[in-house]
Amino acid sequence: MPTAKENFINRISSFEKIVSPFNPVDSVLISRALTDVEHNEKVKMLRNGLAIIAFTILEDFIKKKVGEILKNIGLTTVSFSALPSKIREAATVNALKGIQNRADTLKRNAEDHISFIQNETWYVSSTKDAVFEFSEFSLGWDKSNVSADDIKLFLGIFGVKDGWGKIQQVSSAISITLLNPGDIFKNAAQRRHKAAHNVAADSLLIDLQDFVTQAKVIALGFDCLLTRSLKFITNNDVDFLNERKNIELSHLKFRFILEKNGRWKEYSSTSTRAVKTELSLATLQVQALIRARNNNEILVIKSASNQLIDWYIP
Repeated sequence: MPTAKENFINRISSFEKIVSPFNPVDSVLISRALTDVEHNEKVKMLRNGLAIIAFTILEDFIKKKVGEILKNIGLTTVSFSALPSKIREAATVNALKGIQNRADTLKRNAEDHISFIQNETWYVSSTKDAVFEFSEFSLGWDKSNVSADDIKLFLGIFGVKDGWGKIQQVSSAISITLLNPGDIFKNAAQRRHKAAHNVAADSLLIDLQDFVTQAKVIALGFDCLLTRSLKFITNNDVDFLNERKNIELSHLKFRFILEKNGRWKEYSSTSTRAVKTELSLATLQVQALIRARNNNEILVIKSASNQLIDWYIP
């Protein structure tokens, strides 16, 4: 089964091909002269639909990534009682809210909500045992949409103070700086809301195009920070478990693959000289992944135009 990140990359890549086709002439989203009313109404509807899809792609990643992290916590050797209090609260009290809301949705769709409740509440009950599992619906499922404040809350639960500030720091560390990632998310949510509830809404193509880069960087930052939290838990870091340590940018190390002059070059975060150069990204990626794992680094892949292509977290 694809991971949350793999699904996100596939979806956002498909979205990018629609809003920014290789040949701009092929775009079906560009408005024409004001006199071409029929065409302009059609493309406006298409752009509004894409504004909803764009937000949903990132929102789904956020929710699924949190679910993956929660599932992985159950695979560690750390007892439930030793976990940070906010995580314990999320896996019990918050879980019941998320399970209830998800069950209501299933019921409206005439799906088996009873079995769903039985299965997911078993996870909540398991937290009283030596071996436990968390419900992937513990966070992000208690209401229809995820807000910017929710993301800050999720990160805080996993030991990341000033979550949006930390995502901004990650964006600077990979040289694709987002000055106000929290505001970017809020704007995307507003576009989604207007497109879904206002028939006169007109989502701008430039906003949809810009959101591709923005969404990738936000997703990378969120992924890095939550995975670092999981690593502290897996390693039974007493200071982190007792909430005396927070996730900082200094806890993250990066390795890069950059496209330059038709070649792919690998760089460590401590040197400006390429470690390795290959004509094939696939060939270099296999080698770089090994080095990234050995050095506990996050591998970031960027195009010649400094666009984020993909990332891998050991």
